[in-house]
Amino acid sequence: MISAVSQAPEVGWAVPQTEALLSAGAVLLAAFFAIETRVEAPLLPLALLRLPTVAGSNAVGFLLGTSFLTFVFLGTLYMQQVLGLSPIAAGAAWTAASCTSLAFGGLSQRIVTATSPKAVMTFGMTLIGVAILWAARAPLHGSFWSDLAGPFVLGGIGTAFAFIPVSIGALSGIGEHHAGVASGMLNTSQNLGSAIGVAVASSVAASQLHLVGHHGVAGIAALAGGLRLALLVCGLSALVAAPTALLVDRSGPRRKGRRDASWCRRG
Repeated sequence: MISAVSQAPEVGWAVPQTEALLSAGAVLLAAFFAIETRVEAPLLPLALLRLPTVAGSNAVGFLLGTSFLTFVFLGTLYMQQVLGLSPIAAGAAWTAASCTSLAFGGLSQRIVTATSPKAVMTFGMTLIGVAILWAARAPLHGSFWSDLAGPFVLGGIGTAFAFIPVSIGALSGIGEHHAGVASGMLNTSQNLGSAIGVAVASSVAASQLHLVGHHGVAGIAALAGGLRLALLVCGLSALVAAPTALLVDRSGPRRKGRRDASWCRRG
């Protein structure tokens, strides 16, 4: 299924190859879940997904992949192809986000401990969404410092308040014997979100590029328009994570941890 999604921007979504791969992926996924419900020692205990904190954190983690991780891809393309930055300069520009995220990481962890993962990840995903929508306003003849530095810093703050509570929430109420599975499930959710996000964003950018090309707009201007539209879609997907975070149970279940852990053993 990931192969179909990753190839779709190049070969097209409504072609037999993509449709066949998506169908095959859906059948295999359904078969996997059917088998996992019947075996004695499943690779993925589905009972974990019945825990609101785990399910909600994985849903937000998926949207984190479709938004911020896709933003990294689109932002790098914009800097190199539109603003003309070198690969090294474009990579260095992202230190504005990474250093900010590191600076706010400790604060995020303290707030999660004092409040709840739900509140903090909602705040973080909102910041990420606003940052991406801000970056989508970057003009054709802009510059990093005037048009992208602010969104990168704001996005970096958002990641500190998103990645940390998502990671904590995905492991809340999980017994030690399931911690590795829960961690791998979160990584899969984020990577799957990133793959789908990049594929959808690429398709949006390519479609817009072809559309404006038919209206006489070509070259860098058409590419910039396609990337800005893709960033808009990317930013909106981040904002969708705010109500999705409501699925996360408000306390990391210290009170319920023993009950949930033993319940997962039975699942």
